[in-house]
Amino acid sequence: MRFSDLSGKVAESSSNLVRIVVHEHPDLDGSPVEIEALAAEVAGLEDTALDLVRFEVHHPGADGPEQYVMEADASDLLLSG
Repeated sequence: MRFSDLSGKVAESSSNLVRIVVHEHPDLDGSPVEIEALAAEVAGLEDTALDLVRFEVHHPGADGPEQYVMEADASDLLLSG
């Protein structure tokens, strides 16, 4: 018996399940986490997705770059000068 990790509801068939892979989250240690959900639970998800920009700032002499993620509209204002 398989079920949704989001709701705990039983999946009548494995074809009703989708696999979700979370690559980045503040609570993760850098390794992806996989969960399953009913397809109906993620229907319309594309309507809530944000347009994001991910970039790095490299400072002279720094050990590594600083990484940033922000909404595209905010980055347009920042990067347009």
